[in-house]
Amino acid sequence: MGPTISSKIIKTSRKSAILNQIHGFRKKIRKFTFRFDFTRLEIFFWGIMLKFPKTNSLKNLIGLRDLPEYSPESVRRLLQKADAPAFDVDELILRTPEELERSVILLQDAFTSFYESQVVMDFYELLKKLDYTVYVAPFSPNGKPLHVKGFLKQFRKVVEKNTNWLSYAARCGIPLVGLDPSVVLTYRDEYLKILGENKLPFEVLLPQEFLVKKSKKLPGHAVSISKKIKEYKLFGHCTEKTGAQLSQELWQDVFEAFGLTLELIPAGCCGMAGTYGHETDHFEESRGIYNLSWSKKIPEDPLLRQNILASGFSCRSQVKRFEGFRPLHPLQALLREIISVNSFQNE
Repeated sequence: MGPTISSKIIKTSRKSAILNQIHGFRKKIRKFTFRFDFTRLEIFFWGIMLKFPKTNSLKNLIGLRDLPEYSPESVRRLLQKADAPAFDVDELILRTPEELERSVILLQDAFTSFYESQVVMDFYELLKKLDYTVYVAPFSPNGKPLHVKGFLKQFRKVVEKNTNWLSYAARCGIPLVGLDPSVVLTYRDEYLKILGENKLPFEVLLPQEFLVKKSKKLPGHAVSISKKIKEYKLFGHCTEKTGAQLSQELWQDVFEAFGLTLELIPAGCCGMAGTYGHETDHFEESRGIYNLSWSKKIPEDPLLRQNILASGFSCRSQVKRFEGFRPLHPLQALLREIISVNSFQNE
């Protein structure tokens, strides 16, 4: 005798209840994750999932996939190995004008510090080779993911706290420079809007903006035409191209000052858009957006891929996911060229 209508209804109701619980669990995990701005919970939760292969079902349960791996060594540990100078605003204020002119404060962001600590250190090494004393500020959440997910109340709290801290850091008169464009440009857009201000008491520069301002130091490190690699090709971050309209041309100016050529590749959004592309529900859309322009312009030749650059963390992650290699950040290419020239001169 088959199941009765009432038993079918009960089973359907149970299945519906379970699906609703799963959906609610996924929403809570995502909300809780973003609330900590890629710090405590995400490090713990994602770290466990990445460490144990059998947790794929858990990944599917919360609707995330292709999660980036955490850097094997933290920025803090790498800075200790490099014997980097301590960051102390009260001490920096006492520096002489000459010392301040040769100094820079590097601000960390969750993307590069947690997942690409080597990019942070390569920027640190590049600035050192340009004769700067680099002070790496301790990590402080920027709040970008909170804003993206619409948690504006929590975002405002982060903004107020971060604004006070950065305003204090700016007192020493040393330029503040960030790495990931999506984070840096938050200070110029979302911060102003949430605070209702036209200008903040501090300025955070993109790497190319800082290097162009200090361009007098760059020609001394120019790469010989006979030794430089073939033309580099830059895929710019879509937020960077729209939020700082001259940002791509500034990268060209920087490369030219180093004796290098840089071609700007016209491409749309890579489709990752922060965590959007990691959400299982959006995977096909993310891949479709990537295929509209990026996939058609990435060379298949491994040698040519060495010259492909991407300024955004999300962009580099998307290329890694679909092409199997991770493009360099423009700063890494510059460091590679300087190291290559120095090695040649020492032979």
